[in-house]
Amino acid sequence: MKQQEFNNIAEQILFSSLTTEDVVQIVKALRLKKYIVSAVFPATPQSESFGSYLKRFWDWDHSPYIREKNLVGQNIHKRYVAIMQARVKKYWIPKLGSKPLGAVTKTDVKNMLFSLASPLSIQNKNLSSETVNQIMRAATLALKWAYKNGLTKTDCFSGIAFCRVTHKKRLILSFEQAKQLFSKKWKHPSHRLANLIAMFTGMRIGEIQALQIRDIEFCKIHVRHNWARMDGLKCTKNGEERQIKIPIRLYEQIKSLLQSNPYGQQPSNFLFWGHKKDCPAQARH
Repeated sequence: MKQQEFNNIAEQILFSSLTTEDVVQIVKALRLKKYIVSAVFPATPQSESFGSYLKRFWDWDHSPYIREKNLVGQNIHKRYVAIMQARVKKYWIPKLGSKPLGAVTKTDVKNMLFSLASPLSIQNKNLSSETVNQIMRAATLALKWAYKNGLTKTDCFSGIAFCRVTHKKRLILSFEQAKQLFSKKWKHPSHRLANLIAMFTGMRIGEIQALQIRDIEFCKIHVRHNWARMDGLKCTKNGEERQIKIPIRLYEQIKSLLQSNPYGQQPSNFLFWGHKKDCPAQARH
């Protein structure tokens, strides 16, 4: 394009009274010609700052995403939301928080990944691959939801490569090691019993915490709930209840503990009670 033609176009845009539809058509043309990647119109969802959007997206009480998840019965924990909220506040908002949501590009997202994963980064040198991936998901999940719900026209999340995670092999105690472990004198017999239940049943720690008096029958445990630190009683991980048979000696130890519950014998009382009646012993115990 000749300079004079360009000047004429620029002057027409500068000095003409363009309607919103006129501007939309100009932007469409520029995008089709690949002169621009995106454009943000004022007073639109795209013009909200990325930082403001991320804070709202990971706010348990105000997030449309979390409300949507809960409405369709999909499990999401408050602790998970709190972790993601902390990730965006520490890593994303300081770097891209002031940028309009609609102006965030795939290059921005990739640059964040490179800065987090780079072995030369002094600030992030202790981040594990899984932590880097979690930090990335805190933003890419929010951007994907924004794109699908018309809050941004830019797909800046597809094709982002995440870090390779190598999980440590989980080791299992041998029968001899287990025998030695449980033959020792434990400071708290109830902690020993909780570990015995785990060994005999394969129950998760949250499921053991969630055990209530009504879940115990003769030589049988009903697994109905999981305990989440910030959510309280939840359904089991797969959403299904199950029954597990246990040896009579284990049942007798459970019954002995059950009868010593300081809060009484109400069916809803926890088998492994904590400092409050409505809260079981903490997992770290």
